[in-house]
Formats: sequence, structure tokens, C-alpha cells
Amino acid sequence: PFTCTLDCGGRCQLQAVVQNGRLLRLDTPPNQQDTVDHPRLIPCVRGRAHRRLQQAPERVGVPRRRVGPRGAGQFEEISWEEALDEVAARMRQLEVQAAQESLLHIIGAGSGGGRGLNGLGSSRRFFSYWGRVTDTDGNMSNHAVSVAAEWMFGHVPSASERATLMEARLILLWGNNPAETHMGNNTAHYIASARDRGARVVLLDPRYTDSGVLADEWVPIRPGSDAAQVAAMAWVMETEGLCDRRWLETYTVGYAQYRDYVLGRSDGQPKTPEWAEPITSVSAETTRRLAREFATVRPACLLAGWGPQRTTYGEQAARALM
Repeated sequence: PFTCTLDCGGRCQLQAVVQNGRLLRLDTPPNQQDTVDHPRLIPCVRGRAHRRLQQAPERVGVPRRRVGPRGAGQFEEISWEEALDEVAARMRQLEVQAAQESLLHIIGAGSGGGRGLNGLGSSRRFFSYWGRVTDTDGNMSNHAVSVAAEWMFGHVPSASERATLMEARLILLWGNNPAETHMGNNTAHYIASARDRGARVVLLDPRYTDSGVLADEWVPIRPGSDAAQVAAMAWVMETEGLCDRRWLETYTVGYAQYRDYVLGRSDGQPKTPEWAEPITSVSAETTRRLAREFATVRPACLLAGWGPQRTTYGEQAARALM
């Protein structure tokens, strides 16, 4: 038994069938609980493709040392003992020169940095004792969201488990495609269950993805315009008295400045649905309706994906949604 190491957030269980040290196939572990309220984790085709990844002819299975000019692609195979000895020798040389910062500490992609082997944690701990090395900052996945969460909340907050979606009456999938990206197991299952119980599901996404089958309505939005769409919806809520003023004044700091921006007091441009329409390609009528629905239907859920923040000024989309 082992856990899928792909960085989709699923952590699905897998079972390897091994014979004489060779991986024959991957299965789902048998006898797992599988009910409507607690569906089992069924690995997708990507997780089941681990066998192909392990046995791919392109995979580098042994250390290789460059023997030609940089970029020429000329390498020779060496043993693990040679590779480790060479790395250790170079590290000793850096110690003598007091040049530890010239070592770039960078971890690979996927889940090798956290789940299972915990490569990133052990590697950082080792180098924290050895010296001040150069590390990387941020990531290509959810960096803008993480930074925005630190700004807005002081930390990256915990979330509710997906089963709570079954209590929702309105679900906004904002740049979120749970049918294809499994950030949270069985999200699509719980959304479908919530819809069966009467919840309305709206998909805001430039593309009609496979998650469209989960939704009652698809609202195509121009990529990179999410912060403007949020501002226009906030303008409707503010001008129609749909905001909980007492809650905002009690539990938030700085909303007054955002309200001034939304109402146009700070720059002379009210962020009306008509203002947003040429920016977002979402009709003013649709924006008004979505704002009223989200403000009045309880409980409502906003499930924002990480796609909107993977653009220039993506942190602003993340801040607006928060």
C-alpha cells in the first residue's frame, strides 16, 4: 500500500502488486468504506499511471555526471557512491571557502516535498545545520493566494471539509474545475450531492470545463478580470443594502477603504455592473443577479480555484475573492 504522490491534493490510496521486485499493476485497496456520506478515494488515471512513470525509458534511474560543455546534453553514468562522494567533497570545499550561500537548495516538483518521503522537510532541516544556503521563494501553484491570505487573514486559514457542501443552497465555482483538478477529495461528488438536494451551482470560468456538468449555469468571464467582477458584485450589495454592516464593522479592519473604492469615492468611478461589463464580458444583468443571490441565499459557498491568481496581479483577484 502507498499514497499517490502527484500534487493534486487528492492523497488517494493505491495498492501496488509487486512480484520479484517488479511492479506489475496498481489497484485500489479493497474493502474500503464507500457510502454517500463517506465515499472512498478512487484514484484517477493519473495516479494509476505511476507504473508507467516508474518504468518509462526516459526516466533517469541512476546518477549522471556532465562530461561535455554545459547544455550539450553529454553525461556519463556513475554510481551512487561516486555521486554522493562528489557532492560531499564540493560541500566541504564550500565550507572551507565560507561560501555556503553559493549552494542553491531547490526541491523537485510533485509531492516529494511533503507527503510520503517528506523530502523537503528533511532537506531543509539538514541544510539549516550545515549553513546559510540560497533557497527558493514562492511556487508556481498557489503563491498569490498564499501571499494574499497572509495579508488578509494573517495566515492561511483552515477550511471546512467537503462534506459541508451538502448543506449549501448556493455554490459558486469561481475559476474552479473540481472534475479535473482534485484539490480536496470527492469535491465533485459532494457538489453533485448538494445539487441533488436542491442547491444551485454556478460556474464562473472562461472555459466550459468538464465541471460544467455539475452546474446549473455557466458564466463565461474574461481571464484576468475577476477582481473587477467582484467589485461590481460588491457595488450591488452595498447600494442595495445587502451587506451586514454590523458584522463588517465588528470583525474586519480596512473594509471602509474597499467600500470607498467600490462606490467610486476614492477615484470617481463607481464599480457598477455597467462599468464591469466591458472588462469582464459578464452582462450587467447577470452581475446584479449573482450579487443578489450570493448575498441572500443562505448558506452559500464560494469555491475559488487557483487559476484566477496565475496571472499578472493575480494576488488582487485572490484578495477580492477573500
